Amino acid sequence: MGYRGRIIKLKRVQDIPDKELIPWGKRLVLGIPIIDSQHKELVVLANELNYKCLRHNKDTVKEGFVCAVRGSINYVKVHFSTEEKIMERVGFPGLEQHKLQHQGFIAKILEEIEGLESGHALAPNRFVIFLKDWVLSHIAISDKEMVDYVLAEAAKRNFVAETEQAAKAS
Repeated sequence: MGYRGRIIKLKRVQDIPDKELIPWGKRLVLGIPIIDSQHKELVVLANELNYKCLRHNKDTVKEGFVCAVRGSINYVKVHFSTEEKIMERVGFPGLEQHKLQHQGFIAKILEEIEGLESGHALAPNRFVIFLKDWVLSHIAISDKEMVDYVLAEAAKRNFVAETEQAAKAS
């Protein structure tokens, strides 16, 4: 059950099987170990955030949500930076568009936090579904396209390990 190479639009968090927002599996592995490892960590963070939203009462969910999101933002920025350095290294032609997607995602997360801190009600179902849709579609479409290009270029230039080292060093 779950995501198997297709984008699933859900209306309610309750529609997510077993309350696991994004099940990790081979279908999310793209072929660059550092990216795959970071994607797996992002999936874990998204699942933890989903769990916090589902398991807390409405008085404590806001605090848990804000804390979890704030903790995730730094990791997301590291991951996006890693991807962008790899794309720069190989001259990925979609780099600027990919960066815009990353910036849009971070802006949306920060908007949610700002809204909460200024007194707006938390809509965890809406946010969790946004998160699931964004993460799955970004990995399945944008990151897949990027990784296919990176791997093809790396094979031509024989620098897969070098590309990963450059991403880790920065």
